[in-house]
This record gives sequence, C-alpha cells and structure tokens, in this order.
Amino acid sequence: MARRGGFAGGFGPRPGVGGGPGAATGQGQQSGQQQAPVTVTTQGGHGASASSAGTGGGQQQRQPIIVQAPKKKKAAPKKKAGAKKAQTGVTSARKKYTAKRKSKLAELRSSKAKRIREFNTKTKKLPAAERKKRRADFKRKVNAQYKNIVSKFPTARGMTNVQQLQRLIKQAESIRA
Repeated sequence: MARRGGFAGGFGPRPGVGGGPGAATGQGQQSGQQQAPVTVTTQGGHGASASSAGTGGGQQQRQPIIVQAPKKKKAAPKKKAGAKKAQTGVTSARKKYTAKRKSKLAELRSSKAKRIREFNTKTKKLPAAERKKRRADFKRKVNAQYKNIVSKFPTARGMTNVQQLQRLIKQAESIRA
C-alpha cells in the first residue's frame, strides 16, 4: 500500500497541512493502528465506507471504538467508629494507671533535675576536684532514689488483675516528688 500525503513520519496527515487524496479517506494511516470508520460522500450522493485497514468498498463496516476511563474499584467498607468493642474494666483500669504512671514519672524526673541543679549552685564555691566528686556522689544518690521508685511501678502490659491496678494507682497518687 502506498502512502500518500502526511509528513515523513508516516502517521497520516498533519492538521492544517494539505494531505492529498489519501488523507481524506484515512488510507494514509499506519495499518497497525485502529481507527473509527470514515464515511466519504462522492458526487453521486452514494456513501462509501473506508476502514482504517484499507479493506476498500463497503464489504464490512467496523464498529466505532469507544474509550472509557477505567473504573475505580470500591474499597472494602470500613467499620464504623461506633462498632468498636466496649472497654472492659481491666482495659480502662490499665489506661488509667498508664496515664497516672506517665505523669508521676515525669514529675519525678523534673524533681530529680531540679535537685541536681540546686546542689550544683550550692557547690559552686568549692575547689574543682572536691566539687566534681561531691556532685558525682549526689547525682548517683538521686538516680538511685529515682530508679527505686520507678521499679515499684511496672508497665501495665500483661496485667489482668483490676485490684492490683487500683492499688498501683493509689500508690502513684500518694507519692510526692
């Protein structure tokens, strides 16, 4: 099949550029591409169908190609927020204890830092060697006290006894920093 018209790439006529007689019927198209049928009206008023493959005449008319955007798949329906299980007594006690433990340990840490800061201001006027020794001893003592208190309040993970959690909550409340 001879190509007529179009530019050198062989992809048919460019818009706005004269293409010759093959450009109107779609015969200038590459044979591998699919194209919707083109109807050409001649002088006699008879319609002639030309397919993109160039089969000629009106032997068989192709259906037009309709391109649609791919449909999005629907995501699996999510469970509603109200569909959660109700909290058990152990769960709520655990959460309460964990919150109390976090706040109390933070309070103890800040208290520890404050005590060390105050001791450092007291020992400013001592000679360097003695000051360094006393500060290290004091820091060791304060850290030991903090670790001793922290060891009395384990994490709530794995605890299933509500009474034990209640007892730990009361202990945490009674400790002063």
